[in-house]
Amino acid sequence: NKLGNTTDRRAQFVCVISMSGPDMETKVFKGTVSGEIADGKYGENGFGYDPIFYVPKLDRTMAQLSKEQKGQISHRRNAINLLEAYLAGDQNV
Repeated sequence: NKLGNTTDRRAQFVCVISMSGPDMETKVFKGTVSGEIADGKYGENGFGYDPIFYVPKLDRTMAQLSKEQKGQISHRRNAINLLEAYLAGDQNV
């Protein structure tokens, strides 16, 4: 645990998707998941930072979530949701 006694362990996963075309302004869709860096590794699922990325509202690390649970809250899913809303006609995203 390289953070030691650090009290500010805030962290985010971020995904940005952009869309552009010949006669359109480039649109950018940003999805995030807020969390904290855990004090150790927890869980067997996922990869990379998942075992140390703690999601307080779920009281679990990303690696402790099922694939389905993670898919519902992931930064990638959040960015895709914004893109889908835009493509469905919501110009305010």
